[in-house]
Amino acid sequence: MFQTHNLSSEITVFTINIGVYSNSLKVFDQPGIKSKPLVADCHWRQRIGFLLPEQKDYWWHINDNISLDYLITEVTNVLISIAIPEIKRHITDKSLEENWMNRTSAGLTEQQMYLYLIALLKARGSDDLGKKVEELKSLSKGKPFEQNIKDCLLDLGINA
Repeated sequence: MFQTHNLSSEITVFTINIGVYSNSLKVFDQPGIKSKPLVADCHWRQRIGFLLPEQKDYWWHINDNISLDYLITEVTNVLISIAIPEIKRHITDKSLEENWMNRTSAGLTEQQMYLYLIALLKARGSDDLGKKVEELKSLSKGKPFEQNIKDCLLDLGINA
């Protein structure tokens, strides 16, 4: 998804947000999720700048001085060489699970990461399920979101 922002009437900037949505995790969908989820609804998401060598937010500028041919070529190259391969690395539930087992959770809170991971582990009957449930319960103990975590676990059929 392209995200734009007008700096002035003469300059528009944009960046690219990418994401992967897992149908296996629909149980966590907020009401109103469309059949084609937005990047914000995805279970893995990243802004393109953090995948570039500088690993920081990056915005392209559009103004009267920019060569649109150059801009199109640059953005196309980034999409082909960086965005698409990164999406392919995260496109399966197995790859999402592996990332979350390694505590890599681009675009998610730690609580979301654990809940998604637990849902995937439960779906395939993993031996790691109990350990991850206990880690999440420990992480949320005494925190404002503790009851929410318990409710989510119950929704998954896990007694919290």
